Amino acid sequence: MDYISDQKGIIRRFRREQNAWNNHLNMSGDFILEVLERNNFRQMVVVGSGWLLDFPIERIIQSLEKIILVDVHFPAPVLR
Repeated sequence: MDYISDQKGIIRRFRREQNAWNNHLNMSGDFILEVLERNNFRQMVVVGSGWLLDFPIERIIQSLEKIILVDVHFPAPVLR
């Protein structure tokens, strides 16, 4: 289904047009953080995690006991 090619295309487009993406990515990340602040979640599953561009994992790691990332293919930088 060409997932890997699609993932590569997403990161190439992000790198080319990063300034145009920043507002959307910041708003998405802020929304996720707001939901976490309003609820008492201990765990989270992120389905289709991809490049984690709109998922502020570094900040979320501090507030949850467990985060499970699910994707068809994980980009090497995400695995690291």
